[in-house]
Amino acid sequence: MTRSVSDTEIHYGDYAVIDLSGRYYLDRERRQQLNLSIRNLLNRQYGQPARGCADVATDGPSDCSMPYIYVNLGLPRSFAASYTYRF
Repeated sequence: MTRSVSDTEIHYGDYAVIDLSGRYYLDRERRQQLNLSIRNLLNRQYGQPARGCADVATDGPSDCSMPYIYVNLGLPRSFAASYTYRF
């Protein structure tokens, strides 16, 4: 993919992000449940380019006198666990 930011073409999106999750029941009646997940398993750095604007005194409500390019990064590898009890 490409995106035009401040008259500059930026290429991005040539990556895959892998998430992994699982569920385990702690009892035969399946009332107690343990959920585990890993997001961004390979810990890939990824993002989407965007156009930012520096805050300066001359900027009006919709003006941008000092534009710059930045990358809005996705989440790093993260882990989550939850426990559920059903009545």
